[in-house]
Amino acid sequence: LNLAIKDFSDEATRTATNRINNFENLLIEKMTKVEDALTAFADPSFQVLLLEAQRTAAASEREFDFELLSQLMLDRFQRGQNKLIRTG
Repeated sequence: LNLAIKDFSDEATRTATNRINNFENLLIEKMTKVEDALTAFADPSFQVLLLEAQRTAAASEREFDFELLSQLMLDRFQRGQNKLIRTG
């Protein structure tokens, strides 16, 4: 039983990692097209949102979700000067 649980857990970890990588690839692709967007990764509040987005991506198998998450992160960077938006 313990071996089966470990095998399933390992499989889940691999699946989650693949999903996160797919999301991150989309995010990086979008952000490299916008001037200075990669600087967002130096912002702690952006990093917190990134962790939340990675968790969401890990739990989803839909490509549309990765696309939406990456666009939301890019929008967050583009409108990040507005403190109200950043707080939300």
